[in-house]
Amino acid sequence: FPGSHPLSHSPSPKSSLEDLVRSIRPVTRVLVGGALVSAALASFRLLSPMFLVLDWSAVVYKVEIWRLITNFMFFGGFGLNFVFHLFILGRNSQDLENKVFNDPRTGIADYVFCLLVGCVPMLAIAYLLDMPLLSFSLSFLIIYIKCRKHADENVVLWDFLL
Repeated sequence: FPGSHPLSHSPSPKSSLEDLVRSIRPVTRVLVGGALVSAALASFRLLSPMFLVLDWSAVVYKVEIWRLITNFMFFGGFGLNFVFHLFILGRNSQDLENKVFNDPRTGIADYVFCLLVGCVPMLAIAYLLDMPLLSFSLSFLIIYIKCRKHADENVVLWDFLL
């Protein structure tokens, strides 16, 4: 039987998970990790989702500046909708980091700057239209950037050619 010999070594689940996390590029890891943590906090009722959404009065008068970031990472609690959006976010962000922002010296900074250039106007529009969540908009921004950078490639969504 595999693994029954005392000298045989099979990778532990911990090292497999660790290898998976390490294989994800840095910015994508932060985005996907933030989405997972915010969903876990909301799903297990450790934190009210109202502390994660964009509330301008709380940002201005109570200095809850984390809301400027968490609203981009909160897709709601765990569920099928969450899985779809997390997959779309992770896959497209990873593709951008691997194919477009892959310079070892400036790739991470360029990608973060690109996201900031896209997210700051979204915050202004959210203020005008009173939008509490911009996570879906961030996903579409990443898809848009990927499609513009690779205009000659076919779009594949869930292994279906579009």
